[in-house]
Formats: sequence, structure tokens, C-alpha cells
Amino acid sequence: MNKNISIHKNNFDLLRLFASFLVVYGHAYPLTGNPSPSFMGNSVQAIGIKIFFVISGYLVMSSWQRDPSVYRFLIRRGLRIVPALVVLIVLSIVLIGPVFSQLGIHEYFSNGRAWSYLSNIALYIQYDLPGVFLNNPYPVAVNGSLWSLPIEVVMYLIGPLAWSLGFLFFRRGVFGITLAALGLMIFSHYFLRIQAVPPATVIYGSSVASFLDVSPYFLFGGVISLARFEKVLNIQLALFVWCAISLIKLPADMSEIALWFVLTYVVLSFGLAQSRAGDWLTSKGDISYGVYLYGFPVQQGVSMLLPIAFLGPWVNFLIALPIVIVLSVFSWKLVERPVLKLKPGKIHAPLSSS
Repeated sequence: MNKNISIHKNNFDLLRLFASFLVVYGHAYPLTGNPSPSFMGNSVQAIGIKIFFVISGYLVMSSWQRDPSVYRFLIRRGLRIVPALVVLIVLSIVLIGPVFSQLGIHEYFSNGRAWSYLSNIALYIQYDLPGVFLNNPYPVAVNGSLWSLPIEVVMYLIGPLAWSLGFLFFRRGVFGITLAALGLMIFSHYFLRIQAVPPATVIYGSSVASFLDVSPYFLFGGVISLARFEKVLNIQLALFVWCAISLIKLPADMSEIALWFVLTYVVLSFGLAQSRAGDWLTSKGDISYGVYLYGFPVQQGVSMLLPIAFLGPWVNFLIALPIVIVLSVFSWKLVERPVLKLKPGKIHAPLSSS
């Protein structure tokens, strides 16, 4: 693969959209009281989120390498994450809450939990709103997808920090992020597969176990980017590897290790390939973040308003998805795309600084 291929001539938008649909589809199972289908010890929605982290690690670290300015980097990342999140949280408080709460309007708005939901903007995650979705098959949670956002932002800090330390001590930033990836792999395997982290271990409202579960994928994507391993990516080989790993039953403690490598290879092989579908979708915009943000609350609303959970997750998914897509298009056109035009210009760093 050619490193100089424009990021606008690839399948990353298509792959992100697929991952967001996968998350919505996977959530349809627990939100209708059913166990999620799994692959290599991961639920469908977990695979979707890990696809996001691989892509994010690759693209974010590519961006950092081109322009290692802390100020410009944080502004770009903030503009991508925060504005759409602010709109979602405000709509959740003033629209979703009053519509779906069992409390009266005055009682709802006088409850402190309605306003403490604003903490989600600061990435201190609160899942409940007063009286909302109390009797759903998956009760209380208004938006269970928010848990990954603090971890994503933490990785925005860890990735460049590891690159900077590698460049400081070894004159090669890729050494730093490779060591960080190996360290997170060890911690993840030990605390999730050998010595389980207590479920209540939470830092700033986020689960340590969830962080250890997804963070290695971000750094794996970053390693591929900084080491310029694109030449070893091959979409035909990726298809073969994915089919082969699907047929092999690995021990539980080995499945996640295999998935680190296989999922990263498959995702980036497909992402960096060019296709007419990917080019067409890129020209229309990237609604994947909106799908991810709005999927869970819309699906919860469907479960509450239409008592058809007994018909199964596919009903929830097929009813919710068109609504989610419409909301995501509005989010892209009215919020995300306008603010992304405010991103500071790029200054390309010498490639030797990797």
C-alpha cells in the first residue's frame, strides 16, 4: 500500500459506518433481553467498537506524525468529539428525558440527576436520567455507548505521549508507541484473562477493565501507521486470515491475543484499499459518529414505545436504524461538518521524525 494515498481515497468511512451499524445491531440483543452473538469471546458490538479503535489509532497517529503540535492536535480532536456530543447530551436532557420519563415534567427537571447528566460532556459518564427507561428489558441506561468516549480521549493523550518519549529516548517515535502497545497487551492479558480486575474498579467514571479491553487496538493501529507497515497489508490475505481464524477454536485466554493481530490486519487492509463505494461515501460525509451516539437511546425508545421485544433484536434494529441514520445525517450536516471546517491547518513534519 502506498503511504501517500490520500486519506480521502480509501474505505475508512465505509468501514466506520459498518462498525457503527455493527454496534447498533449488537446492542439490539441486550436491549430486547437477549444474549448478544459473539466472535472469539467478544460480543458483536464489542467487535464494532474495536474496529473503531484500530481505525482511530491508525489515523490519529498518522495525523500526529504529520503535525506533532499539541495545540493543533487537541483542537482537531476536540472539534471531532465534543460538539456532536454536546448536542446529544442537551437533547437527551431536554427531549429524551421528558418524553420517556415516568416522572412529571416539574419533578423531572427538579431532579438533580437530570442536570448532572451534563457531566457526560466532560466525559464523566452518567448513564441514567430520572425515571427514564425504568421498565425496559435493559433498564435505566439512556446511552450505554458513551463509555468508550473517555477511553478514546485518553488514547489521544497516550499515543502522542508514547511517540514523544520514543523520539526523546530512541530518536524514533515508533519505538515508544510499540513499547506502549506491548505494555498494554501485557496488562490487558493479565488483568482480564489471568487476574481479573474487580468490576467496581472505576477511574473518573470509567471502567478500568473496559480501558484494558479496547486500548491495545488503538496502539496497534498506531504502530502500523508509524512503522509504515502498509506494504504488508493485503486485502485477499486479510479475507483468508479472517476466514481461517473463524474456523479455528482457540482457548479463551488466547482468542483475544489472536484478535489483536487479526482484527488490526483485516481492518487496515480493508480500510486502506480503494473502492468506488468508499469514494462515494466519503464524498457524502461521515455519519458513523452520529450513528454511534444516537443508536442506543433510539433503540431504548423503540423498546419502550413498541412492546415487541418478544419479536427479537432484528425488529428493534430494523425499526431503529432508519431513525438513527436520519438523526446522524442531521448531526453531520448541522454540527459535525461545520465545526470541522474550523480545524487548524496542517504543518507536515519530516518523515524521519517517526
